[in-house]
Amino acid sequence: MAASVDDVLAQALALQVKDRAVLLEQLAESLDRPDSVLDQKWIEEAHRRMQAFSRGEMRAYEAEDVSKEMDAGT
Repeated sequence: MAASVDDVLAQALALQVKDRAVLLEQLAESLDRPDSVLDQKWIEEAHRRMQAFSRGEMRAYEAEDVSKEMDAGT
């Protein structure tokens, strides 16, 4: 019988900090698998944005300005 999420979580929380960190890293890696369909969609979106920028329909912002705005919470 498969363990429930709650059971697994309880067991994970009982681990030593170092072991929880290793588990977390492995779980995160398991979610970061290549996805060719998603990759293609991002490529298409990047092309759409570049074309919109080239046509003057989209502005570009300096990364430094965006970072400042994010830091200021605006």
